[in-house]
This record gives sequence, structure tokens and C-alpha cells, in this order.
Amino acid sequence: MKQLLTLAFSMLFLTGTSQAHDFDINKYVIAHMKAAIAAEKAVTNVINWRIGDYQKMDLTIMGRMPMGKMHKWVDSEEGNMIWIHSVVDSRQGKQTSKMLIDRATGEIKKIIQNGREQKIPNDPIEIIEQEATTIKVKAGEFDALKIKAKSKQIKSMTLWINPR
Repeated sequence: MKQLLTLAFSMLFLTGTSQAHDFDINKYVIAHMKAAIAAEKAVTNVINWRIGDYQKMDLTIMGRMPMGKMHKWVDSEEGNMIWIHSVVDSRQGKQTSKMLIDRATGEIKKIIQNGREQKIPNDPIEIIEQEATTIKVKAGEFDALKIKAKSKQIKSMTLWINPR
């Protein structure tokens, strides 16, 4: 918005100073105003994942006891939404799921688990604590956000999120 106001002010100022350059200046300012308006209307995505992006994880309890493996990847797009597939292979067996997520809001639009559509959970998460830290794993050392949270159904959870 600041850019748009600056351009509007520039247009008023410049058009009053020199009649010889009015045509070129107006054309230049109008083009920049259109670009500024388009930028204001552009969707800012919360999720910037692309088709083919993936993540592989070892699942543990309390960070020590191995429970299995999880593989997630972005399979396809529908407009500004993406389908994320995940396969969890654990002691309890293998489970597959797909989620359709809106990139702009992060909202889950559809869940399919083991081939059957599921109800989308309505259990708001309350963030209890968050801190910027460094985490060391087999793949190396990474900057991370450590978030502790809870909900009505989940007593306690800890999430490690890469801030990039």
C-alpha cells in the first residue's frame, strides 16, 4: 500500500512539473501503479511446497524408542491446494493417508485414510511454549522452532519446525 501511495504522489508531483515529459511519466507511473495493485491482490501462501517435495522420518517415543517410519510427499495440485500423501509403517501396521490442503491458509479441505474419506478434525491447538533452537539429527544440525502444544483430544505434543 505504501508503494501505491508513493506512486500516486509521484504522479501528481511529476505531472505538475514538466509538460514536455507528461506522456512518458504518466505511462511509467501508471504501469507501476498497476504492478503495485496486482502485488496487493496476490495470494500469499502459508505453504510453499511443490509437487515432488518429500520428507522421510523415523518415528520414536520420547525421542528414544523406535516406533516406525513415515514418508510424506506432495503428489499433485488442485488450484491453490496440494495433495499430501503419507505412509506410516509402524509396529501397528501400515497406514496410508492423503490430505488436500489450501496453500494460502493451511486449512485441511479433505482427508482420505486407507482409501476412506474421513471427517476433518475440529480440535483447535493451543500453543503452550515456543522457542528458537538448534536440533542435531543424523542428517546434520538445523535451526528449528520447538513448539509445545495441546488440544482437547491431545494432552501434550512437541513439534520441531524448520523456519524456512
